[in-house]
Amino acid sequence: MDKVKYTPVQIYNMDETAVSNVQKRTQKIVAMKKKHQIGAVSSAERGTNTIVVFSFGAVGHYLPPMFIFRRKRMADDLKSGGPPGSHIECQEKGWMDLDLFVSWIQQFIRHVKPSEANPILLIFDGHASHTSNLKAIEIAKTYNIVMLSLPPHYTHKLQPLDVGFFKPFQTYYDQAIESRLCQQPGFGILPSDIPSLVNTAFSRHASIESAVSAFRKCSIWPLDVNIFPDAEYAATDIACRETESLSPIGINNTIPLSSESSCASVVSTSSVALQSTSKCVTSSSSVSTTVTASVPGISSTCINKTALMTAILKTGVVLNGTATYNS
Repeated sequence: MDKVKYTPVQIYNMDETAVSNVQKRTQKIVAMKKKHQIGAVSSAERGTNTIVVFSFGAVGHYLPPMFIFRRKRMADDLKSGGPPGSHIECQEKGWMDLDLFVSWIQQFIRHVKPSEANPILLIFDGHASHTSNLKAIEIAKTYNIVMLSLPPHYTHKLQPLDVGFFKPFQTYYDQAIESRLCQQPGFGILPSDIPSLVNTAFSRHASIESAVSAFRKCSIWPLDVNIFPDAEYAATDIACRETESLSPIGINNTIPLSSESSCASVVSTSSVALQSTSKCVTSSSSVSTTVTASVPGISSTCINKTALMTAILKTGVVLNGTATYNS
């Protein structure tokens, strides 16, 4: 972060969420007092999930979403109704996989246009399709994108999309489903209806204010290492004391931390280790081992305030890297 000096225009977050053709919850209904039976429109189906990939920047720039339908073959009726520029894909199990993440990265590059003069910091969770994807890492390196993976179990605090976007979006999406069911009584929601329903919810919530507020709440921009109270780190302090006998940092190892001074030195050591492995990406494509470091040099259960917030935005390397490569 200090070396590149990223501005908010250069910082983006991406994440996936699941939307169903059945609303997760019915909305509140206003009725007269003492009325015991109140009706509401709801689908009787179990529902099928569709993955939607969202991304926005710290200044409020939203990218068109990517839809991943659970099916083997593409259908033309799935391609209409979504937000302008939406990318539609199909996957047999309806999951994000290595190839689909590469496809998303290519879409990201077309919209954001990173360059040597305008490098991009892309923040996401530690899903294997993101962190174990050699082709995506090579593309990101070629196009000056630094991919930063958040530590596990902390995305509810550190991921802007989780903190400030998905919950209101899901509420608007459920409202859109209820409205559609009222307009076409007796008919359920088809997969081909999902893009237009997402478009309705996305248009209602995708505002500059929402994005800027989400990044601020996560303390990603502007950076504030003291935004989370000490009480939220109490559990990790206990875990650190219980794991003081762990071996020093290295491949397939993590190190417990209990003081802020030790955090700084280990973050630096692990950053060098991860950077050295990333240099091997262009020389060979054979996977040789696994690195288990959620935050550089810090166990996922042993993170205190200074180590966590400093590592997230000041190391400039891929966190939670899961693959190193032969030189």
